[in-house]
Amino acid sequence: MLEKAYRDGRISREAYESNLAKLGIARPPDGRRVALRRAFDEGKITRAIYARNLTAQLGVAEDPAGRALTKAFVDGKIDVDLFEKNLSRLRGP
Repeated sequence: MLEKAYRDGRISREAYESNLAKLGIARPPDGRRVALRRAFDEGKITRAIYARNLTAQLGVAEDPAGRALTKAFVDGKIDVDLFEKNLSRLRGP
């Protein structure tokens, strides 16, 4: 919810990072990842392009589970939030 508020421009980066720190969440997404998600949300890039770029950024493009998640996302079987969550789990801490 906090990340969505930041992506939607409803809160500043400073407020976003401050709230993450208060919640004990260590690592905010980097600027490229936020920009990528914003482009997807605004319809500027397709599901396939979003998936390809996100898996490359997270370093899971060659992981068999990452490829399966990408296929499910591109085929419309899972939504973007679940896709990101599961890819982040593959990446690890």
